[in-house]
Amino acid sequence: MEITQKSKNKRIHHSVVVNGIPYFRNEDFKFNFEKNQWEREKLSWSIGDKKGGGPYVEPKGSLDGIGEYTAQKLEEIFQSKNQ
Repeated sequence: MEITQKSKNKRIHHSVVVNGIPYFRNEDFKFNFEKNQWEREKLSWSIGDKKGGGPYVEPKGSLDGIGEYTAQKLEEIFQSKNQ
């Protein structure tokens, strides 16, 4: 048997409420076997309706009917609360 590739992946999910509206933050990580550490592969934010139901879309994107915050602004708020 020959192992051609191996990978480890994980996702961290946060449900965040900003001004009464639920947003969803997902971080996807991939393990770097050469450095022996986890590296963030992707960070994404999504929003559904005001009750937190779907369909889930990108904040401030073309399908976001609420349109209060961009993903960048949500990340700034999230990081300020986690310090």
